[in-house]
Amino acid sequence: MPPAAQAALLRVLAERTVTPVGDERPIAVDLAVVSATHRDLAAMAGATTFRSDLLARLRGVALRIPPLRERREDIGAFVARTLARVAPGATLQVDAARQVLLAGWPLNVRELEHVVAAAALRAGARAVAASDLEGVPALPRAAPAQPLEWSPADAALRVRLVNALASHGGNISAVARELGRDRKQIHRWITRLAIDARDPR
Repeated sequence: MPPAAQAALLRVLAERTVTPVGDERPIAVDLAVVSATHRDLAAMAGATTFRSDLLARLRGVALRIPPLRERREDIGAFVARTLARVAPGATLQVDAARQVLLAGWPLNVRELEHVVAAAALRAGARAVAASDLEGVPALPRAAPAQPLEWSPADAALRVRLVNALASHGGNISAVARELGRDRKQIHRWITRLAIDARDPR
């Protein structure tokens, strides 16, 4: 949100009025704001790229929605809902269900629904097979053995990450909180240091 828009929204929240374009008379409004972001607004407010006074107005009940890979128990419900919408009565074969449950889904629910809907259309009247699934994002595989070119600092970081992942059951958000780092940084380290978050060792 650009600074001018932040100021305009702050004014609406503070004064509870809006002035329509082309009019000079403000109109009273009664509203509640529901907002969503993938950004760290507290950090942005500290860096002055997001207004701290606007953040204070927006803060109320905060909910963190984990990525789909951290709540695999919900995947079945999303698959069932998608199949009911695009192909009522359709089912998944065991191999297809396994592939869907174990996929990485970096783009979350929309990606899952798109892949499942397309597979159901390919399958037609039969149950969806693994061969019908296209574009299923696989979880990254861990590279074997510690590369010799790792520096002592990288080796120490890898041990710390592995211990944190094991302690938190592979939960990236919990590891990020423990290490005081952004989730994206944790993912970059995991990739660079060849760590399998599902089986850290």
